Formats: sequence, structure tokens, C-alpha cells
Amino acid sequence: MPPRRDSREAVLQKHHDKATDRTTTWALLSRSQHRDPPCTKPLADLKILRLSNLRMGSKASRSAIIVRTICRPRHAGPLLPVLNVVEDDAGRAMHVEVYFSITIPVVDILASGIVLAIKAPRLEMGKYGPKIRVIHPSDIMLLPQGHELMPKAFSSYSNSPSRSIWDWKEQAKEAMKRDEYTKAIVYYSNAIKRASESQQSSDVSGALHYKRSIAAMRAGHYDLSFSDAQTSLHHLKDEDIKNGGRKFLCQAVYAACQKHNFPQAHSLLKRLLKLLPENNRARTLSEDIAARLREERHGYYDIAAMHKEQMILDHASFVNLTEIRTSPGRGRGLFLKKDVKRGDLILCEKAFGYAQPVGISNKNAYSSRDQGAQLWIDIVQKIFANPSQAQRLLALHASPPYKPPKRLLVVDGQAIIDVFQVKDIIDHNSFSYEVSPSTKHAHCLYIQASYMNHSCVENTFRSFINDMIFIRAINDMPAGTELTTSYWPATTDEPEHRFKLREGWDFDCKCPLCTAEVQCKADWVKLFAEVQQKAALKNVDEGKTISKVGRLVKKLETIYSKRLFADLPRIGMQDLQAALMCINISLNDKAKTRKHAIAYLRERGFWVDKTWEQDPKLQLRGAYGIPGSTVTTALYYLSRVCSDEDDQEEAEGYLALARQMHLLMNGTAPGWEDILEGFVES
Repeated sequence: MPPRRDSREAVLQKHHDKATDRTTTWALLSRSQHRDPPCTKPLADLKILRLSNLRMGSKASRSAIIVRTICRPRHAGPLLPVLNVVEDDAGRAMHVEVYFSITIPVVDILASGIVLAIKAPRLEMGKYGPKIRVIHPSDIMLLPQGHELMPKAFSSYSNSPSRSIWDWKEQAKEAMKRDEYTKAIVYYSNAIKRASESQQSSDVSGALHYKRSIAAMRAGHYDLSFSDAQTSLHHLKDEDIKNGGRKFLCQAVYAACQKHNFPQAHSLLKRLLKLLPENNRARTLSEDIAARLREERHGYYDIAAMHKEQMILDHASFVNLTEIRTSPGRGRGLFLKKDVKRGDLILCEKAFGYAQPVGISNKNAYSSRDQGAQLWIDIVQKIFANPSQAQRLLALHASPPYKPPKRLLVVDGQAIIDVFQVKDIIDHNSFSYEVSPSTKHAHCLYIQASYMNHSCVENTFRSFINDMIFIRAINDMPAGTELTTSYWPATTDEPEHRFKLREGWDFDCKCPLCTAEVQCKADWVKLFAEVQQKAALKNVDEGKTISKVGRLVKKLETIYSKRLFADLPRIGMQDLQAALMCINISLNDKAKTRKHAIAYLRERGFWVDKTWEQDPKLQLRGAYGIPGSTVTTALYYLSRVCSDEDDQEEAEGYLALARQMHLLMNGTAPGWEDILEGFVES
């Protein structure tokens, strides 16, 4: 049906009313609504319609509209669409909403007075009447004056060819002062075009590319920034660099770093230092780049220093020990290229996308889940602005019908990005972790680490420092081993974790632990609820707890098959043994503390072997062991008991194992001293 015909004045008044409207339910992008793919046709191949031709609730897939914005744009918040009113060349006005703005600032996508082409427009009824909703960033284009499809009613002479290079440059400079980086890029581009048409000298062209490189970097267009920085160096001679041209080289270094091309940055710095060896700025940059190369090539990180840095870390990724290969029956997986020892750093990766904790309600305009909305927006903006990085992301797993594209499609100079495919990739591959006890979870996406398949008894341990993930080996592993991580923890808190895996990732876990638990045919939900209830009694009455927990331990011993769980963790027993261990340490009962500490290690899948031929004498064994802070605590308690019994050699052995577990989980020895101090105080 045709849209309701509100008068132009009524549409403008309703747009004005939005300025004070704080609701966030104008248009939810949930799973239940239309998930139309982006238009893949060039604008020249589409039929141009007027607003009156659009039909409510339908998408004009083979058409486009050309409209002009006529009001000041509205933007109620960072996770909400940009709003404005547009008119066609017949003077008809209508509301428009753009969800994934790709301009800096975001409202500039609908800045007043610009002419836009909107491909495959969808018309819907909103709170304020009919509206055009634009989801995919490639479905909206800014039409420059002089474009062959520009309606005569929208033609203007404000951008006439008579405007000089210097006029455009001055406009770009003013836009930079206002932090309007997308406009600055457009203005510098016009200046570069004028310079080419008037055959200006390479010095003029190089300077303009340098300026645009800075604007592009601030706008997050790192592909363009790096390309422009390289172009600005083409005709720069060594003598030019010595006579004030070093800023061009420095900008090229910064641009290379933003793309994480540290070898290129190092090469550029070598040239600069060769010409200006006493330049302090270059020397400082050189030290920083050398540190990034050590991280990238060898995995050498100053962990203690990283803990003190800001949330978004300036470090390189270390992925040299891993490779992506086919995993039989599981699609693709991540495999070791070299042998590793327990505790070795296998992988350290900087997040492709990172979102700090934000308050996201179920009424949020982007997310159908209570997390990930900001990450979704940021990643879409990143890959749209930097097509060279899009292929890596789009190659990750997503549920049907989405498939990794063989190549990124670029139409009308814009990358075709399906924002719903990006959302699905985030849902299946992102990690979240607790920033601090008082803070919500951060949400991150890592490319290399995302290829690890699931196992409830994972062979790697992951930890986070701000936006970087660290993957370490739980046990010695040979080259060729497939690396696994747990998508959902197997704990008494999560008795239905197999259902969660099926619901979230659409597979049935067949790891050794799940296989054994299924064969036991026990009611794990009921049993785990009883375990939690009994374990919680340790804070109420120690005597009753020991009695009740002891009876439940005996009951579970008959349920867990000795044959099936010979070398596997027993999830239901862990909390019980931990409770008994803590109670007995508080009662100073050394014999029972030793008994339950060893039992707790066994329930986590670890055994302590004593050897006389090897050094150290104590070895921690467990092919399916699950590390954790309480494992470190149990090993420390065993060390204390041995020390009190004057068995110093065994005490030192257990203490060394506790330290080894701490390093596996945290990767830094200095933190171990704090842990020890806490143990002593308790």
C-alpha cells in the first residue's frame, strides 16, 4: 500500500519532536525482523524512484531513490540510528533512519543539505509516520555535484570547478578543526583531484596526500591513510627529508603501525635514522617498533607492564606457532606448528574488535542479545572503512545461509558488507571476560583465536589483559596438535552446558568428558543442584558440612564410573572437595587437609607423581586437567602441610607446582609474590 501522505510541514514538525524523545524503540534490529541483504548492483543499473512510488512494508530491491536532507540530523545516543528528513525532487518529504553510519562524526551521514542515493530502500511505518530505514552502509551514497544522476532540482554551483586547490585545502583544514574528519577527507580528495587536473608539482600533490593521510587516520580509514602516506613519499628525496620533510616519513610510520605492518614501519624508520641519527622522535619510535617486532616474532611481552597500561593496548599479535587447517568433522581448526611445554605462550592476539562494558538494555536499537551491540557497530565501521581487513573477518564461521565470500565485492567504490552476517560472526566467535569484580564483561573478537574448536576439557588456558588474549598450553603438546578451548564451562553452576552449546553453536559436544557423563545416565541437573546446596554450607556450620558433604561424596563415588572417569575430571566432586579442604585448613587438621587437597586435584583431572630419577621430584600429571585458582590454592596448602611436617623437599616441590600453575594462568612471576602474601595472611 502507498505510504500515508503527511504534509511536508507535518513531517518537519514530527522530526522536531524527536529532539526531546528519549525512547529507544523506534526500530529494533532483532532476529525476528527483516534481515535483507545489501544491494549488490551499481547505482547506474537501478531504477530511480520518487518517494511516492515506495510501498509500505516492502523493499524496492531493483530501485533507488535520490533525496536531499532538509533538517538538522538527530542522534539520541551511540547505539541508536541517525535521523533526518529527506525530500525528493518533487518536494515530497519523509523520515529516514541510518543505523550504521560510516562518517566521523556519525551525524554527518545525514548532514543538512547533502544529496544521497539510497539503494533498495525499505519503507516502514514508525512512531512518527512512514520512514525509510537504511541498515547496510553500502546502501547509501553521497552524490557529488555534477554526478550524472543528480536531479536538476538539487543542482548547486557551490561546488563549481572554479573552486581552487587552496579553497578545498582551506575547507579541509577548517573541517579538521571541528573534528569533521569525513568531510576533511572529501575536501582533500577534491583538492588532490584539482591538483591532478591542473598538473601541479609533485610537492603539492605529496603535501595533500600527507594531509589526507592524517585525516583518514583520525577517521579510522587506515587503508587510505597508509596508501596516502606511501604516495606522499614517492618523490621525496633524502635532502627533502633532512630539510623538514621528516614529518612525511613519521606519518608513514604511524600509518603502517595502525595497520600492524611493523616490518614496514621498521624499514621506514631505518631510512629516517640513517638521515637523521640524532632525531629523538625517530629514536623513540624505533625503540617502540623494535619491541613490537619482538612481540610479533617471538612472543616476548612485558606482562607486568601491560597490566598498568590503558584499555586499548599498543602491542603486536604473536600467532607464529599456530596455523589454520581442516579439522576432521569440525570444519576448520587451529593447530600447533611446533612442540610446546606446559605453560608456554602459544598465541597472543590483539582484538580485531573490542567493546568496553556499556549499559545495553533489551530495548536497544541494535542488539537482540544483551551484549555486543557496540562491538557490532565498531566492527562494521572498521571493515567498511578498511576493506583490506574485511576478508579476514568474513572468513570466520557464521550460521547458514552465510558463507565466507571468495572475494570482497566492491560496488560504486564501496565495500558490500552484510551487517547481519557480521552480527552472526560476532555471536559465534566473540569472547567476553570480566574486566574487574565491580565491572561488567568486556566483549572482544579475535581472528586467529576464533578458529579454536570447543572441548570441555580444553588443552589451552586463556586469559586477558585489556583487549589482548593470551593462550597458553595446559600440558606438553607436540606439533600438529589441534588446540581447543571451552566455549561454555563444565561446572556445577552450568549443569546444562551441553544444551547451551547446542543452542548457541549448534553442535553436540562429544569431548571425552561429555561422552563419559552421557554414558553414566545420571540426572546431572539434580545432582549438581544438590552439590551446590551442600557446598554452600561451609559458611554456616563446619561440623554439619563435613558430615553432609562426606555423605554426598560417597554417593557420587558410586555414580562416577571408575572406568569411564579414570583420567577425567569429575565435575560434581570439585566443589565438595574444595569445601572440605578449606574447612580442614581452618581447623588446622593437616592430615585431612592433605587428603582433600589431593582429592580436589584429582577431581580437576590432576595427579601428583613422585619421581626419584627426575628433577623436580614432583610432577603434575593430567591429560584432561582443568587449571584454576583453587588448583593453585590446593598445591600451596600441600606445600604448607609438608613444611609443617618438616618435609622441606616435598614442600618446595608443591610450591614449585603452585607457581607453575600461577604462571600458566597469568604469565607473570611478579604476581606470584602477591599470591603468596595473600596465602600467608589467610
